[in-house]
Amino acid sequence: MAAEEFGLRVASYGPLVGVRDDPSHTRARACVGPLIDSGRLDREGLHLVMPMVRNGVPPAGEEPSYRCYLWFLERGRGERTLVLVDVSERRLKARAR
Repeated sequence: MAAEEFGLRVASYGPLVGVRDDPSHTRARACVGPLIDSGRLDREGLHLVMPMVRNGVPPAGEEPSYRCYLWFLERGRGERTLVLVDVSERRLKARAR
């Protein structure tokens, strides 16, 4: 991803579940799974994703990924929390800016 492509992206609940369940991205070091599994992610709202750095050389069979800030809307609270997650390059590019 070129430097000019970095920027804020929008993701709903479904695409974040896709990040968690992506079979080509199983070794992610920072994962969205615990947020989804704990029920903290709001299912109706939009969440903000901003890549900050490309993760090193991906293991064989995995695509490049980025460490990203995720400002997620807390379910039932109406406020956002900031965490770090890894998102594959393909999924990141698919999100609207």
